[in-house]
Amino acid sequence: MPTDWLFYWMMQAPGLLLIGLAVFIPFILWRFALGHAFPGVGFTPLLVAYVCAALGLLVVNFTWSYLEFSERVTNGLLLEAQRWPIVSGWTIYTAMLSLIVVLPLLGIVGVPLSALLIRMHRLTYPNIAMTIMALWLALTTMAWGYPSNEWDRTHRLESLITWLKILLPAIALIAGPFLLGIHQALRSSRHAVTPGLRPPPADSDPR
Repeated sequence: MPTDWLFYWMMQAPGLLLIGLAVFIPFILWRFALGHAFPGVGFTPLLVAYVCAALGLLVVNFTWSYLEFSERVTNGLLLEAQRWPIVSGWTIYTAMLSLIVVLPLLGIVGVPLSALLIRMHRLTYPNIAMTIMALWLALTTMAWGYPSNEWDRTHRLESLITWLKILLPAIALIAGPFLLGIHQALRSSRHAVTPGLRPPPADSDPR
């Protein structure tokens, strides 16, 4: 299968190097996107965000692998005794392949957007929720707008609902923890206001 070759390549030195660059480069972008606000923020919130997103990615793929295995057991295709070796293998396999989409989205969308919200003092729970919702709808629209098979082309409404269901867990458990990780790290650090980081209004809710 093509994905088997891709997984194998990603586990080799060139693939691991590319993954490393896909994580490292957004940290440089983060530094420049924050501008004068960077000294008061640092890299820690972004590091926490990536760790949270990685854990969310594992949860998403583990859940899919577990449910997929259970369905195959029900259909008589696999034996229950094989569950944990197969589920763990599927989890690693699908998580690695997911990086092809997840890392660019985090680096190109998540990093500059969260830096902008920080500079504007708008990284709040309501804005995080709205951002997650907007990202969910945007990715669903993109996937739905370019049908990849005959069923998607002939069942437009059903296809839309299917994509909404498919993408919701991934967005909620990867993008959500990414933004919340930054938010919580900033709150925990209680950093000082620096030039370029506009303080919130006196009557604003610090939450």
